[in-house]
Amino acid sequence: MKQTAGDWAWIDTTLTEQNGVLRPKVAKAGVEFSAGGDGAPLVSFSPSSEKAVSLSWPTALPRPTVTGNKATYTDAAGPGADLVLTALPTGYRQEILLRAKPARPLRLTLPVKADGLKIATTKDRRLELTDSSGRRIAHAFNASASAAPVNGKAATRSARKPGRVETSLGGTADRQSLTIALSQELLDDTATRYPLTITSTATLSLESDADVADDGLVTDPARAFLTTGTIFGSLNRTYLRFNTRGLIGKQVVDAKLSILNTDAPGCGDPVGDGIQVRRVTSKWDTETLTWENKPSSTDEGAQTIAGAYASDCGPERLEWPVKDILQSWASGGGNFGLELRGADEPSLDDNWRVLASSEYGGPDSAPKLTATFDSFGEPTVVYPAGSDGVEVFTAPDLWRRGMPMAEAQAHALDVADARVEAASSVLAPPVVDMVTGEVVTPAVTAEGQGTASQPLVGAAYLSNGGAEWSYGGGYDGADETDEDGDGAPGVSEPFNLSPRSPLVTNSAARLQGIADEILNLDAQIPGADKLIASSIWEARNQVMVQASEVTPELRLGLAQRYGATTVSIWLRPGLQRPSRLIAGPNDPDPDLSTFKCSNDSKGNELDCRLKDGIVNNPRWALGVDFYINGGSRYAAHGGKCTTGFAWGTKSDNYFLTAGHCLPTNMPANAKVGLTDGRVLGDQAGSTYTDGKGSVIGQNGLQGDLARFKLATRAQTASIFISDNNKDSEKAPVAGKWSRSPRENDEYCTGGYRTGQECGWVVSDASTRAEYDDGSTTEEVIPVVEGHRFGTCTWSGDSGGPVYTIVDNGPAQGYITAKGIISGGTAAESGLCAQYFTDIRRATKAFGGDIKKRKVS
Repeated sequence: MKQTAGDWAWIDTTLTEQNGVLRPKVAKAGVEFSAGGDGAPLVSFSPSSEKAVSLSWPTALPRPTVTGNKATYTDAAGPGADLVLTALPTGYRQEILLRAKPARPLRLTLPVKADGLKIATTKDRRLELTDSSGRRIAHAFNASASAAPVNGKAATRSARKPGRVETSLGGTADRQSLTIALSQELLDDTATRYPLTITSTATLSLESDADVADDGLVTDPARAFLTTGTIFGSLNRTYLRFNTRGLIGKQVVDAKLSILNTDAPGCGDPVGDGIQVRRVTSKWDTETLTWENKPSSTDEGAQTIAGAYASDCGPERLEWPVKDILQSWASGGGNFGLELRGADEPSLDDNWRVLASSEYGGPDSAPKLTATFDSFGEPTVVYPAGSDGVEVFTAPDLWRRGMPMAEAQAHALDVADARVEAASSVLAPPVVDMVTGEVVTPAVTAEGQGTASQPLVGAAYLSNGGAEWSYGGGYDGADETDEDGDGAPGVSEPFNLSPRSPLVTNSAARLQGIADEILNLDAQIPGADKLIASSIWEARNQVMVQASEVTPELRLGLAQRYGATTVSIWLRPGLQRPSRLIAGPNDPDPDLSTFKCSNDSKGNELDCRLKDGIVNNPRWALGVDFYINGGSRYAAHGGKCTTGFAWGTKSDNYFLTAGHCLPTNMPANAKVGLTDGRVLGDQAGSTYTDGKGSVIGQNGLQGDLARFKLATRAQTASIFISDNNKDSEKAPVAGKWSRSPRENDEYCTGGYRTGQECGWVVSDASTRAEYDDGSTTEEVIPVVEGHRFGTCTWSGDSGGPVYTIVDNGPAQGYITAKGIISGGTAAESGLCAQYFTDIRRATKAFGGDIKKRKVS
């Protein structure tokens, strides 16, 4: 877990007394337990610094006995009824231990105080913590009862079945109370054994572990043990999910899953056929997991180990190598978690392991996933700046990669950028110092320093989502609408940052001018035709230009024109110019006369990327597909491109796409076509001229964007999200990004040729690139450059959506628009470079806003 100072530490839930309360040493959620008495709440649970919920005990509490991560309050719930609180990595567990049958039914009512949170009841009558927008923060307070096992081996079975415990909410919205009641039926049942434990848990929902068996019983996610393999003829599987945000885009060198093994049929290696770890490939939820709805998994990258530790030899950790699985996640494969199962499930021989869950105890027992990543490397200076010319360096392709900045920092840069735009002659481009965490806002004059050093104040929006598509979900073509809803409110937190404002040499205006001009010097400086892309290197107050070849004349010519230390050249031998991604005659698609999209439940054809707007289906209101979605093919000027996002005011019927697909100089009578050639609409604005590139509009250069008006169909605020061009699966759009792209942002693309591709990471948030259209070069200003390992974007993907997926709250699975696909490398796969235009530039170019679906 990352600490406030920036370093990392293993989670340690050992309780220590601090300022009169008990707290775990290191945990993801803030948890405090009472140290006894009646002056403080029983427990306070704080998922964040501004959100908390606390529960009070109805009577004064005794001084607890603390052992590791457990605090035991003897007889707190009555004679023979102990209260036990356990700190967990992502929350806490509350248990009432009945050492014998109570004299009267047990019923406890705990007052609840919430700040920025509330307890809500779900449709299936479970309880969860939500914030003001309805976003789920934690699973919370759902109680169950379990009896003591008859012997150690039976613990794997007997502890699974939950007893009958009523958990209910009472009071008003601002004065809630939680009631936990054990049924008289359970107390009177002759099969009930003591001690009997009533358990309820509050845990953040980002990481999960649970086991499930084919015995028909419901999963209990609060259990301290996980069982996997075959025991007593019954099959068991364990499922784990770790929060791997930040993994996207990394190169994994090594990775291990490590879990404490507390029991097994024997000790040694091998014991039975062993336990296999597999990559899960579909969704699951610890709160509803059963054998019947368990997720699917794949044996791709699966690993089996046969070692085991039983009670005879004492618990030890088992380790599975999972490098291939993590690399799949890092490349955008979708993290649905891990499955542990017997390596030979058809065998009825005992082959099981009892494993410690995250609820078991402290850091030494929690499941761990550790990974080692390949370094992205650093630049190596080949020629330093001097009288003979500018600096030249070489570097690995992804050397600019690093840890993503905090949202407060990223949003603060937008505030600083707005200041720079208003005073570009005295201010320089801002940057975040990722070592100190400071926002740096340079200036070139003392007067500018006064402006640049003012606090950066605003609100950081935390619900833009990410590139982990496993959080997503979709619907088929039957659920369409042209409504423009309000989208999702999301979650924000205020920021007030004091920047550091040093004096530098080059103003933003000078650097921007150089970066815009430097690719157009072919006729003026020998060797300048080898310059391919330029951008501002904010940390060095310079312009960085990429070149496939560097000559002494080029170095000297740039130094004489701009100064020896104003420009640096990144030498990349063999670097090719990127291309526009419009599909031409050499990029054939399937024959639409025989190509069929997927069918609905009645056998009728649905729409899909290749046939959007042309499919007939008697189940639809008009009998024909009347709505156009993002991510579908259309006939553009000179080829085929992809639709982006529905756009405009509430009464408009526009779509965004790439400017080079519908350039300013296309014939006035040319139409935008449906995928079968019929008319779809008309071009209604472009920032791109064919043969030249980006053109200056009313608000300057806005990259590679076009807008077209639909004449024969209606827009809908959704996009196709499948990577199979026959599928009809779509997701609704909740809104657009709240800030500009920044280095290390994750994202997905959705061109009609390649479908949904996640795992992209921004390498350069504002670059100038020269596209090679076969006969000339076209300069695109500005675009965002990203990279990924795997399948690249292909010809035909131009104009398609660039987006993230909301991963929590009412809008989970909805799309947040980030940009429009522009260009990319010619390669089909490998290390891919991709370029897109920031979605926020569409407002500057055309006015209007993204169309959104209503979030229910």
